[in-house]
Amino acid sequence: MHSLSLKFRITALALLVAVVPFALFQIITVKRSSVTLLNFLGNDLEEQSLIIAREINRFLSQRLTDARLIAKANVFKQMDADVAREYLRSVAQESEPLYAIDLANTKGIILISSSNEGEEGYIAWDLHLGVKNIFQQAVKAREGDVFISEAYLLGTGPELILATPFTDAGRKKVAGVLLVEISLQGVQEIINDFSERNITDTHTYIVDKFGNVIVTTNNSMPVFERFPDLRIQPAMLSDTAVGSVGYVNSESKEVMAGFADMREFGVNRGLDWNVITVTPKHQVTQPIDETRNVLTAVGIIFSTIAVLVAYLLARSITLPLQRTVNLAEEIRKGNYSHRLEENIGGEIGSLATAINEMADRIEERTAEIVTRNEKLTSEIVERKIAQDRLKKLSHKIVRLQEEERRRVSRELHDGINQLLVSVKYKIENFDEKFAYSQEEASKDINKAVIFLDEAISEVRRVSHALRPSVLDDLGLAPAITNLSRQFSERNQIDVQVGGVDGENPKRMPMDVETAMYRIVQEALTNIEKHANASTVVINVTHNDTNVTIRLEDDGQGFDLQKATRTSQSMGLRNMRERIELLQGSFFIHSDVGKGTFLEVKAPLSLD
Repeated sequence: MHSLSLKFRITALALLVAVVPFALFQIITVKRSSVTLLNFLGNDLEEQSLIIAREINRFLSQRLTDARLIAKANVFKQMDADVAREYLRSVAQESEPLYAIDLANTKGIILISSSNEGEEGYIAWDLHLGVKNIFQQAVKAREGDVFISEAYLLGTGPELILATPFTDAGRKKVAGVLLVEISLQGVQEIINDFSERNITDTHTYIVDKFGNVIVTTNNSMPVFERFPDLRIQPAMLSDTAVGSVGYVNSESKEVMAGFADMREFGVNRGLDWNVITVTPKHQVTQPIDETRNVLTAVGIIFSTIAVLVAYLLARSITLPLQRTVNLAEEIRKGNYSHRLEENIGGEIGSLATAINEMADRIEERTAEIVTRNEKLTSEIVERKIAQDRLKKLSHKIVRLQEEERRRVSRELHDGINQLLVSVKYKIENFDEKFAYSQEEASKDINKAVIFLDEAISEVRRVSHALRPSVLDDLGLAPAITNLSRQFSERNQIDVQVGGVDGENPKRMPMDVETAMYRIVQEALTNIEKHANASTVVINVTHNDTNVTIRLEDDGQGFDLQKATRTSQSMGLRNMRERIELLQGSFFIHSDVGKGTFLEVKAPLSLD
């Protein structure tokens, strides 16, 4: 397979990959065919429901016409009871939908009936349900008006009752009401006729405005029961609704339904029915679903084969490329001895040859770069040594500065201070000898004594600031304690020093003690100037390897970023530089209104 052209492999791979979309296209096409067929079915059911609605409309319109013609018969104007009764019986027998005809006076009492069951003499609404309302309307109506009741389930099945007035020939006014009882068997025959043309399990339902099934071809559905799917598809009962819909019925089955709204009948518009034709979807889609399942299975098989073959072809393409990537990775790691096989053939073989030549050039160029890097490394090492020397020199300068301060402090203390004390004593002796004769001079001498006291205090303060003797004599912890006490007396701020136990007589290196003391001194100076604190807590801890000082105040805090742009930054920078010269760590945290926390740590042995 290695001898095959890369172009041929990619072409074959593309053709195989195309099989999968083709199989999917076939499945989608079948699915769309199923949808199209369901649309046709919905349109057919809609058309059938509309035709049935028109046929029933004609049937009912003819019955209304029959009622008007009967009411206008001359036999009622002559008002011969026997003749009228015979006439009504003959009409009821000749017209099959007209099941029974009754003639009632304006009070509702039946005068003449086509029935032989002795209905004459009874009130009409006691014999026929739903008659009273339309009877009362008919008594007040004009000739030719017909009122219609909702369907009722009587002894002979579903029926309607029509009410229309008839007039007295002599007085030209309503003499009574003609009640026509209509059997809905004709409506049943209409929907049965259409049912015979449909596929199996297709049923038609005539549903009234209350959702009750009046007539149906579904023998398992009792009449005058509610249509079970109206709550799911309320559109079927909307006025003048014609259409089709697919849904899951009350039996959890997918069905298609076509529906059509019939026009309302009667002067009272009391009849409002819907025609609904329902058929299961699977009756239509089952062959297509079977075809789709077959296509899906075939598509999966062919797709599996296509993926397998495509994988093998892709592997034949990617394997040499992966070797090329591995070579590039080895070169990146600095291993320039790896090479690709050049006997692969085709475009990949040419690529292998070119990459091998490139690797040769990279190896040569890398050797030159390594030589130059060695020279640069040597220069960097020399510069690092110079930087270390400079750092040690800076450290030495700081040490010399401290030595100089110690010397100046000692001179101030042992020289100037002692001299000023002697002068103070001589002036006091002078004052005692000559006070009796030199009163005004005594006042001046007293002032001089006061000034000398102040000078002595200032010299001592300056001496302590330059180099506290307690730091040299006793060490870091006592010096910080003494510094804190003086700070507290001077500023009336409570300073709490902790961690100083005095049990470890071991002294720290002079550089460490000096730097840590100066940092605490600088921190207390910042608190005095800026913090407005009431309490300061200082904690000193040390072990065999390092010393740590933590200082915290409850002052007003500050913004670190803003402080770097003000005079506070000088003090912070001095503290940081001092601890960094000792190769220690420096940490400070502060929030406005929440005080400041400072931690410095220095090693006890310097490299």
